Amino acid sequence: MSTPLINIHTHQCHDSENICIRNVIAGRDVIPDSEKQLYSYGLHPWFINSRENVETLLHEMNNIVADDQCVMIGECGLDKVCETPMNWQEEVFVRQIHLSEQLGIPMVIHCLKAFEEVLKIRKDVKAKQPWIFHGFGSSPDLAARIIKEGCFLSFGKLIFKDNSKAMASLKSTDLANIFLETDEAGDLSIADIYHQVCIVKSIEMEALRGRIFENYQRLF
Repeated sequence: MSTPLINIHTHQCHDSENICIRNVIAGRDVIPDSEKQLYSYGLHPWFINSRENVETLLHEMNNIVADDQCVMIGECGLDKVCETPMNWQEEVFVRQIHLSEQLGIPMVIHCLKAFEEVLKIRKDVKAKQPWIFHGFGSSPDLAARIIKEGCFLSFGKLIFKDNSKAMASLKSTDLANIFLETDEAGDLSIADIYHQVCIVKSIEMEALRGRIFENYQRLF
């Protein structure tokens, strides 16, 4: 039996043969009712709308993320493009980090044009849990810095763009530090992502399956 494919971050799970972690946005998405469905749960910076609502959701998180099926907190993080004030984004992000550290579970990170701020927060709070920067599409230099801080990179649809920063970072990053994802790409399967990585990294599919599965076992 082949090693399962790992879809570390997706908004759609229709694959019973492989392992997918469904992203659940606090206050917007329904928590999966299947005991077999793994998920992440967190307050996304796009949807932080009122302090009262945020306090309610953060209070509820304590019980939700203690569920055995919830394997990560997130996606959460910082986004300089959305309308949510940055100081509020940072407060909510830090509170989720503290919960991650308290419970000993990883985080999946949403970061848009705010990598310096996110890495500074990780250092300031002395976070030890692994973070997975999902949908990574920045430079190899930044990729190396993130990995040095004890984090992982997750690659998705951006690696199909020739000469992109995402492809350059994938080429330069050791397989021990990566995951793969479909995110919201309805036209791509996780098998498509794996196949592209095989081409870019010149590796056989079964070898890639094994390496990513080893990363998964290290975290979960």
